[in-house]
Amino acid sequence: MKLGRTWQAAGLFCMALIAAVIALAPPGFAEDLLGSQKPGFVVSEAGKNGSLKTSSNANEQEDSIPLNDNPAPEAHNAEQGAPMVTLEAAPASYHQSITETLRLMGLTTRDLALWGTKHPTSILNRLKDFSIEDQRTVAAVVRYIRGTNPSVSHKTAWRTAAALVYYSAKYGIPVHLSAAVAHTESHFNPRAQSPKGAMGIMQVMWRVHNGLLQAHGIESKTDMMDPEKGVAAGCLLLSRYVKAYGSVPKALARYYGGSSVAYFRKVNTKMAHIKTSMAQ
Repeated sequence: MKLGRTWQAAGLFCMALIAAVIALAPPGFAEDLLGSQKPGFVVSEAGKNGSLKTSSNANEQEDSIPLNDNPAPEAHNAEQGAPMVTLEAAPASYHQSITETLRLMGLTTRDLALWGTKHPTSILNRLKDFSIEDQRTVAAVVRYIRGTNPSVSHKTAWRTAAALVYYSAKYGIPVHLSAAVAHTESHFNPRAQSPKGAMGIMQVMWRVHNGLLQAHGIESKTDMMDPEKGVAAGCLLLSRYVKAYGSVPKALARYYGGSSVAYFRKVNTKMAHIKTSMAQ
């Protein structure tokens, strides 16, 4: 019994001694002494996407980056180097190939703007945003269309060429393929109709494909006579056939509606001519 009271007294004496030492110690001593009781997760830095990264090691707190909604410019520069700048894209403009082709036709870019105004949804309104390569291709296709069929109006030639380049890229087929099919099917005549019901520049059968075409924004039979929508319809079908059959000859046979060596030869010959025109 006496031994228990002795240990109790000794314990009380030690606690009193520790309290006295802490009271007389310099500031911060208690915090250092109790440092092992800090939480296990601390915020170390803000992620680049604004999310917070955490660390399971409390010793990393010294290297943590304090979060601040409005960091000082000096802190930003020290962390990331030179301050970020916003680079403005060069203004959209017509490439020389476009303006030169227009000049040879006795036209200017004002004619393109006028046609775009008359047809608000026309691809011509996006022509300035085309890459240089695509603008060159449009100009080459315009020259090819007019060279093979001078009866096609200037406006129709430009609308057709811009649509061929745009929709060929959209549906993932070569533009020389889609242009060659348009040449073979209608000689680039958007009003062309066959006795079997094929319509437009690409001679698409509305009664067969109307569901698919309507699902892609070609709403009515009369749309098939619009040069750009007619091109959109043909490029859509060609793309589907190339993917389904895995080769251009088989895709052309499906597009034609049956195997035809003569048809393939015509398209193939025109593809070679268009490639030559595009390379000039």
